[in-house]
Amino acid sequence: MTIIAAKFNPFEGVTPDFQTFLSAGNIFKSALAILWAGALCYLAAKLILAGAKMANARRHGYANSVEDALGEVKWVVAALIIVVGSPLIFVATTALVG
Repeated sequence: MTIIAAKFNPFEGVTPDFQTFLSAGNIFKSALAILWAGALCYLAAKLILAGAKMANARRHGYANSVEDALGEVKWVVAALIIVVGSPLIFVATTALVG
């Protein structure tokens, strides 16, 4: 199963960075790396904002706002886990299908 997944793994050799703007390599890998890095940056910013919102609500004693902010933090953390683990998810899915 690993051999089948290794034949087509678009995440192989891809790292989430913005240095791909400077290189003239594979367009698909460059686009994937930029998309991946952008998603990580977006989710990191959302996590910081949600954490700040939760801390502010907790400091002022707004129970409903703390609950809302905690829900937002949970969703952002779940999305962050999925984005970080997307290469593993892709390889596992292709190994099961193939």
